[in-house]
Amino acid sequence: LNQKYGEPVVQVSCEDICYNMYDRLKDKGYILDRVRRALHSIGVMPNERPVRGSTDGAKLSYMGLPCPNLCMGSENAHSIYEFSSVQALAGVSRMVCALLTDLTPPEEQEKQM
Repeated sequence: LNQKYGEPVVQVSCEDICYNMYDRLKDKGYILDRVRRALHSIGVMPNERPVRGSTDGAKLSYMGLPCPNLCMGSENAHSIYEFSSVQALAGVSRMVCALLTDLTPPEEQEKQM
C-alpha cells in the first residue's frame, strides 16, 4: 500500500505475545499429576489435549506461575453457540474442590500414581 500510494500509510510491527505454556510446564509434571488425581477422585477420566491460542494460563505461566488450562465446562468455544451446562459446571466445581482439598504430601503422591 505504501508503494501504491507513495507515502507511508501503513506501518507494521511484530512482537511475540502468545507463548506455548508447554515450555514452562514440561519440567513440572507434578502439577498435572495433581489435576489427574483430582479428576480420578471424582470419577472422571482425564481427556488431555493441547490448547492453542493466547490463554490466561499461557500468560501466567510465562510470568512465573505455572498454570495449565483446566476444563471450564463449556461447549462450542468462541462461537455464537458457546454455552456451559449446569451439569458441566457442577463437575468443574467438584474438580476444583478436589484440587483445593488435596493435602497429600509430595512423597505420598508419587506412591499413589
